[in-house]
Amino acid sequence: MSHTWASSTPSPTALPPSVVADWKAISGKIPACLTTLPNLAVLDFTGNTLSGEIPSEIGELSRLMMLNLADNKISGAIPSPICNLKTLMHLDLSNNKLSGEIPSDVGKLTMISRFLLSGNQLTGSIPDYISDISRLVDLDFSMNQISGEIPEKLGSMPILSTLDLSSNQLSGEIPSSLLKNRGLSMLNLSKNCLEGDLPDAFGPETYFTALDLSENNLTGRVPNSLWSVKYIGTLGLNHNKFDASSMAKMGCNWQCWPLCECE
Repeated sequence: MSHTWASSTPSPTALPPSVVADWKAISGKIPACLTTLPNLAVLDFTGNTLSGEIPSEIGELSRLMMLNLADNKISGAIPSPICNLKTLMHLDLSNNKLSGEIPSDVGKLTMISRFLLSGNQLTGSIPDYISDISRLVDLDFSMNQISGEIPEKLGSMPILSTLDLSSNQLSGEIPSSLLKNRGLSMLNLSKNCLEGDLPDAFGPETYFTALDLSENNLTGRVPNSLWSVKYIGTLGLNHNKFDASSMAKMGCNWQCWPLCECE
């Protein structure tokens, strides 16, 4: 049974001062009066049926470290005041109905390590300033309607480990910096409109637990350096337009063979 804020929850001013989490079966809008908790550090309403827009007043929670609103029915744009949360380390707004563009000043979130926006209806391009977030480890913008080119600077992020931009409308070429980033272990660019050659950016130190470039418009020859990498757990190259002869170098010991078909 779903409950609204008024019928099932205490007044926010009666809550513990630093943590609001683990509430289930809540519906209705997020109350702006949560900003009356100036010491709030964790706000976690994941897995409810909250609707309406994210109140811009959330940007006033100056000590907030975690904001998790995933798996709800929240709509509207991501309010730009969220970018004022200088202490925010974890932001998860995935699997909602958010629309509009990613705020251009996300680079102000300098402490954030997990930035998850997958499964929404976001449009526009990836803001260049996202590369200013030097502590970012996990970035997931998959399953949206994001377009434009992938910023080259994403490949220079020092501790980025997971990057998932799959199932969008990204175009242009794959930045070679992404494939050269030795800290990046999972890269998923599948189901986009990427084109051009696969950059010859692999080497004996290349290590990916998963590299998925499938279902794009990549062309040309697969670089020989790909077959001399240290490790790729799962490789997806299928449904592109690679030169078939260059795929013949694929060793039979590669567990990812079924994912490397050419058209």
